[in-house]
Amino acid sequence: MGFTLKIDDRALIPRPETENMTEEILSRFREQKNLTVLDLGTGSGAIAIAMARFLVQPKVTAVDKSADALELAKINAEKNNLGDQIEFLQSDWFSDVSGTFDLIVSNPPYVASSEIVELKAEIKDHEPIEALNGGKEGLREIKHILSGVEEYLTENGAIFLEIGHAQGDKIKDCASSVNLSKIKLLEDLQGKDRILYARKGE
Repeated sequence: MGFTLKIDDRALIPRPETENMTEEILSRFREQKNLTVLDLGTGSGAIAIAMARFLVQPKVTAVDKSADALELAKINAEKNNLGDQIEFLQSDWFSDVSGTFDLIVSNPPYVASSEIVELKAEIKDHEPIEALNGGKEGLREIKHILSGVEEYLTENGAIFLEIGHAQGDKIKDCASSVNLSKIKLLEDLQGKDRILYARKGE
């Protein structure tokens, strides 16, 4: 998306799927002003930086439980002249978050524990495993986010989650059980379901 980012072993390497999700968000909300945005598990800060750059006067909060990842995200925000437009907060998902948000976005860990060993060496040897490992089915962290998200969304607020391509149906069921509506699975450039989109309320 035109950014220069410093990437090292403190965070995941941003990939096309994350860029696709960011573009989906912007296609829906680019013209709206003063949106409050929460980027959960910000990692390198890529999503938060894009929101701060392309939305109209947003208030962006970038959260990560890793102090090292947050430091990297701050470096990247400064590198792109957006350091003063993003609030950085150390928090384990929602644990230290307060307030409500018009948009909540996350690229959470969604690889099943048993599949970690099968990842390419360039991924598993150079990226933080905790940012990849989603538990037995890869759904642990996604379920945790969805179980708490309603409290942190404004009325009609929206959530976007990057997901594994085979997880869509189970994640839709999770979203349906927590008062989220207009639930959709959005495809990546290969035609695979890779993004969950949902709104709060009816």
